[in-house]
Amino acid sequence: MKILMMLTVVPFRVEDELKRIGGLYEKAPAWASFALVDGRVVTGQNPASSTAAAKALMDVLTAEPAGVSR
Repeated sequence: MKILMMLTVVPFRVEDELKRIGGLYEKAPAWASFALVDGRVVTGQNPASSTAAAKALMDVLTAEPAGVSR
């Protein structure tokens, strides 16, 4: 119910707009941990995703650059 009430405050949902213009959108159930990496972009769905997003960010920051070998 609270989620539906937010639609009266926020003029549109990013999820709906991304889908409308053909974007890719993924999500987990409300308040579940969910983080995604796309290249060097790391994003988390909500506060419950903080740990997963932080671990993903560390993986990105410590990864070997493409084409570099030691």
